[in-house]
Amino acid sequence: MLTTAYNTGARVSEITALRVGDVLLERQSAMHLNGKGRKERVIPLWKNTATELRT
Repeated sequence: MLTTAYNTGARVSEITALRVGDVLLERQSAMHLNGKGRKERVIPLWKNTATELRT
């Protein structure tokens, strides 16, 4: 979780609100975050972070 938070720069509320469908681990690994004011962001994940999330 710390690697994910560091990689994305997400707030704690954004991390705790994540759903499985928000994490894309296929071709290009990315994470969909909903932040303040219902802003949607798509953050690319580092290879190391994606590998840890896959396991």
